[in-house]
This record gives sequence, structure tokens and C-alpha cells, in this order.
Amino acid sequence: MRTQVVDHPLVTHKLTTLRDETTDSPTFRALTEELVALLAYEATRDVRVAPVQVQTPVAVADGVRLAAPKPLVVPILRAGLGMLDGFMRLLPTAEVGFLGMVRNEDTLEASTYAERLPEDLSGRQCYVLDPMLATGGTLAAAIRFLTDRGADHITAICLLAAPEGVANLEAGLEGLDVPVTMVTAHRSHTPGVRYTKERLRPDELTTSDGLTVTTAVRSVMFEARHADCLADAVIAMDMACFNDLVSLAEISKAVDESKAWTGIQQARDALSLASENAWSPAEVAFRLLWTEVAELGPVVCNAPIFDLNGRHLLTPDLFDPVAGVVGEYQGAHHFERSQRRRDITRETLLRDHGLEYVERVAGEETTRFLIRLRSAYARAARLPADHRRFTLTPPPSWIETETVAQRRALLPHQRASLLAHRGLDSAA
Repeated sequence: MRTQVVDHPLVTHKLTTLRDETTDSPTFRALTEELVALLAYEATRDVRVAPVQVQTPVAVADGVRLAAPKPLVVPILRAGLGMLDGFMRLLPTAEVGFLGMVRNEDTLEASTYAERLPEDLSGRQCYVLDPMLATGGTLAAAIRFLTDRGADHITAICLLAAPEGVANLEAGLEGLDVPVTMVTAHRSHTPGVRYTKERLRPDELTTSDGLTVTTAVRSVMFEARHADCLADAVIAMDMACFNDLVSLAEISKAVDESKAWTGIQQARDALSLASENAWSPAEVAFRLLWTEVAELGPVVCNAPIFDLNGRHLLTPDLFDPVAGVVGEYQGAHHFERSQRRRDITRETLLRDHGLEYVERVAGEETTRFLIRLRSAYARAARLPADHRRFTLTPPPSWIETETVAQRRALLPHQRASLLAHRGLDSAA
């Protein structure tokens, strides 16, 4: 393993301000993004590129573009999410996956509790985001998880790293036949990072990799209260529910117990818009556009739809069961030939059962989508009632997984089988 400490004066300056106990929360978050972007510049020095020629205004010029397959950025939940925006600012075309690791306090071994990653990472360069390297066990387990799926080049980016953690990471990766680089801004026994000065009850603290951190409920509450906007607060809640870290009932209880806290009204508003079954941030933004901007719905997220004989038709991103309108968010992979064929076949199946269909294409102008959405509602309203041959009522053999409580009740083999479809590709 190669360890690179970025000792650029600008990095040191920003890190010093980050560690200063007088630094306020907005400045802390902004500095984190800036630091990650600077570290990402060094971390991507070996990113794979392919030669290309472009036509400039005066002549043809030789250059390079990112090679395929695209790099994969993997923040380790939950703290790694705070580094994601800074990294994506430098590499916006990279794909994003998520990996949740937890350490068994008896065996001290890390295990995976949540993941949204492609099953096959062959030939992929992966960039793992983890702000503080303490003991190194979790990061080592995350790297081995990625290499087990075929990743052949790993770079870990940490804002701060303890020397013991670096040593443990090297030991944990011994014998691994994949190049690993660890990029950090600082190696120290004393991290000196303050996350917040808000008061904490003892029951709001837990231990992860030997580090005392706030519980999932408290962390989500903090993120929702201090999010830059209401939509970001909803995304924080929805993604925490996606990973079964919290339920909306648990968040609601925390909101009721925090009536005078800064930003609590935003958290309360976000709770009224949140869902336990959204599968990606883009999907949450899609839902809010549908219900809050277009003021249509309400809609359900990823609810399985059946024909009248109990046969599963599909599980769409969004569905208005009253109007009979299905909505799908189409990321880049939906324009690949094989996926597009499946999408067209599915659209035909929907219309055969009296459902109207609308797509939200990544990056498209909002006004264009809203026009198509209202047109879909108008078409659905004209369909005769006897054309609606669908139901949300599952057959007796169906195991429901739409709520956090239902997913938490699953046995390990059931989770592996029933939740496998909630991966990166299906969520895009």
C-alpha cells in the first residue's frame, strides 16, 4: 500500500481552520468540500484515460478523456457522505456507490450492513471516501469487499489518519494483489476535529471502529435540521430509511423531543414529505418535483403493481394509484440498447393493463417534464374504468419490503434475495 500525505500549503491552511474549535458549522462543511476536492486532485493522478482527438476552432488537437468503465466513488456510510460533494465537484461524470460497514465489538471484525454497488467491478478504479482513519479495520474490510467484486485499483481518501490506523490498514491488506493508495491531508495521533457543539444525551452516542459517534437517528436529525434546503433534508431522511438505519416513526419521535432546536421546523417539514422506500437521491428529487412543484399525486415509491390474477407486473419508481400514472427516472444506463428494449417492453405491458407512463430523463429541462406529466394525467383520466386491470394488493405468498419495519424483520437470506434488486443500477 502506498500512503501519500498531501502537504500543500493550501491544504494545510484549510485543515488548520477545519480543526480550529472556533470554526462554525457552515464554514466546517464548506472547508470539508474544498479539502476533499484538493485531495481528489492528487488522488486521481493515476485515473485512467483514453486518447482522443477533438476539433478546436483552428485545428484538430490530441487530448484524453476518462476511459471506460467510469471510475466508481464509494463513500463509507455514514460519515463518508460528507465528502461526496467535494469529490464529485472534481469528477462529476464518475458513478457513485455506497457501502455501509459496522464493526462487531466482540470480534472487532467489520461486516457489511448495506451496499449499493454493481455486482461486477471488473476493471473499475474505485475511490473510497472515509473522513477519519482511526483503527483501519473498517477501511480494510471495505477495500477487500470491492476487490472481491473485481475492482483492480483502489484509492482511499481520508481527511485525517492516525499512524496506528495506517499501520493496521497495511496489515489488513497484506497479500492483496491490487494496488492500493491512501491519500490524506494529515497523519496525527490527535485528529482535533469538532463536529458540533450541540448538547448530546448519553443514549444519542454509540461506538463505531473505536470512535464515539452519534446514533443514526441523531445523525439524520442533525443533517435534516442543517441541510441547505428542504429537498436535501428529505433526501437525508429517505436515504437513511433506504439503509434501514432509521424509521420515520423514530425520526418523528426525535422531532417531538427537539421542539426548540435550531432548524427543527425544516426537519418537521421534511418528515411530512419523507418516504421509507425511496431508492436513490435522484428518485427523491423526482418525487418532490411531482408532488410539490406539479402538485399532483400523492404517489407511492417503489410499490409493486400486480395484475388482477396476482402476477407481479413491475415495481416503478413512483406511482399514483388513484390516477393510474406510473413514473420512472431514467439515468444514463437506460439509453443502452438492451436496457432500452426492456423499458419499451415494460411500457407496453403497463398500457395493456390500463396504466399511463411518464419518464423523467436525467438532466432534462424541468418544464418539459412537467408538460409530459400533466399530459399523462390527462390521458389516464380519459381511460374507461374497465381498462384498469391492476392492483396494489399482493398475493398471499408475497413478502412485503416497503417499510423499514418489514425489512428489519427479514432473515439474512431473505434480505439477500428480496433486496438484491435495490442496487446501484436499478436505482439510477
